[in-house]
Amino acid sequence: MRFLERWPRNPAVLAAIIPQAMARNDYSFAVCKIEDLWLNSGHTHYLHRLLFRRSMRPGDLKQRLALFQLIAASSKLPEHYRWYSLIIIAYQAIATDDFPLMEHTAADLERLVQQLLSDPGVFVCQRANRENRAKLLVSVFTALSRLYLSLGSIDSFESVGIRVSVIIDSVDLAAIDPDSAYRSTRNLMRCLAIEALQAWHQQDAERWRLACHRLRRVHDHCHRPCFDASSAQEDHRGFAREMLGAVATTDGTGWLVAKEDEQIHHLITLIIKTTFEPRFLPKIRVMFASYLAPSQ
Repeated sequence: MRFLERWPRNPAVLAAIIPQAMARNDYSFAVCKIEDLWLNSGHTHYLHRLLFRRSMRPGDLKQRLALFQLIAASSKLPEHYRWYSLIIIAYQAIATDDFPLMEHTAADLERLVQQLLSDPGVFVCQRANRENRAKLLVSVFTALSRLYLSLGSIDSFESVGIRVSVIIDSVDLAAIDPDSAYRSTRNLMRCLAIEALQAWHQQDAERWRLACHRLRRVHDHCHRPCFDASSAQEDHRGFAREMLGAVATTDGTGWLVAKEDEQIHHLITLIIKTTFEPRFLPKIRVMFASYLAPSQ
């Protein structure tokens, strides 16, 4: 603190004091110094790790929520960091079953959707990964789908699938920064799978065909040779293959005769998880209860 009094704008001092403030759970002071570090030197290294490395976050859910609410409310930090803080808040609200916070965060994210959709540069954005607005939009829609599912707002949940499907029908994925488009694969396919689920539920063969076509398009895009050397840690190609396998085993010609819940278990699991495991099913069946027959 004595160093800080003498050199209040020194990047080394600010970078050293922020982790100490975090360790003391003094999040207001820590965020203030994160702002100073950004404004005075353009550094966001600690903030980036805080947002995108779970090991850096406070272990206590309430403390974590308080921290990211401070970041989201900051008018001094770069917009994309504040927006990703909102997404983190959404998942924390779900984890704590905080329904008022879920509703409030959903409203905030819907406003962000409108802001992004009104920006003509979103679907040709060439910014990298976390700063890419197209990738951010997909992340926001994914968070909204989870919020609406947790809130039991099925109409709103289905609207996410409809809106993302309309977007994918008119967007050239190759016009977006390639690495960002590739890293959007899993969340994009999760949102598109909502339309497949709805088609299965309504036994709408044409809607099912279109939903499968969109999923195939994203699958094929992420398998382009230009992504062979991608540094992404997540297995986007593996997920894309598994998602296509899920719709392939849920063949519309079969459920138009006799629709069985088992046909859709793989698909609804991938909307939430990264791979299909039967142990997830009891909880996932509860989440998708409106689409499924009551368990016997």
